[in-house]
Amino acid sequence: MERKIILPDEIFGRKTAGAMEKVLKGNSQTQVSEQTAPQVNAPDLKDYIWVPSIKLYVAKERDLNGLSWNQATDKIYNQGINVAGQRAEMPTPFEFMSYLKYLLSGNIKGLAESERQNILNDILKIGKYIGNWLNAKFVEQNKGFNNFGIETLTLDSSGKPAKKVEPLEPCLLQDGWADINSGNSQGLLTKSYGSSYEQGKNAYFWYPRNTAVARFGADSVGAFLFCGSVADNSDPALGVRLVVRPKGASSKKMVGDKTWN
Repeated sequence: MERKIILPDEIFGRKTAGAMEKVLKGNSQTQVSEQTAPQVNAPDLKDYIWVPSIKLYVAKERDLNGLSWNQATDKIYNQGINVAGQRAEMPTPFEFMSYLKYLLSGNIKGLAESERQNILNDILKIGKYIGNWLNAKFVEQNKGFNNFGIETLTLDSSGKPAKKVEPLEPCLLQDGWADINSGNSQGLLTKSYGSSYEQGKNAYFWYPRNTAVARFGADSVGAFLFCGSVADNSDPALGVRLVVRPKGASSKKMVGDKTWN
């Protein structure tokens, strides 16, 4: 039996009434910023950018602002957020960093240059604090680098939440400025870069701590990839850039699947 998921009253601060019908009917204003059409069964999503390297739609703006990581993951994976008939998720560090690098790569077809710059500034620019929760929790595991595993949340084929754990891959093991392009396959940074902030080139990396969760943010000092955050922390400027995985596209295979409660 197909599981019905209720569409929230608002997404991205806008009313959702009639939105589903417009998308499914192929509203002419609904489009995706992309150089080529996705080779998967996916609708065009307004306010999302198609990132071809990861075959994933990533939101232009943050949602669920002011929620802690625990509250945001509960909203996404237990209660469910429906976007154009598909479940939204929280991006992993690898997915978020792939999105960021795609934005940094240059002009994107269908996306105005001014809008691209605005998104980058929202993620990277020095100023008041802004942040994005990421789908990663670090747990003790003998198999992983520094005896850690990286735990992520996902949805199984029936739409039920589950968690996956895989050994942590080698990354920097001290806090400091790191090359934003040096991410491993889990999105964690591996090479030091500079002694001060250079927008679009480096970020301050807090290496993984036990039971900590990940977020990417910027403040008055610079941008940072923080892998030492507490899951109960919250801030009005800390939210989630939702991602939508088209039907036919799967997330990176991880080991140790377990039901998540």
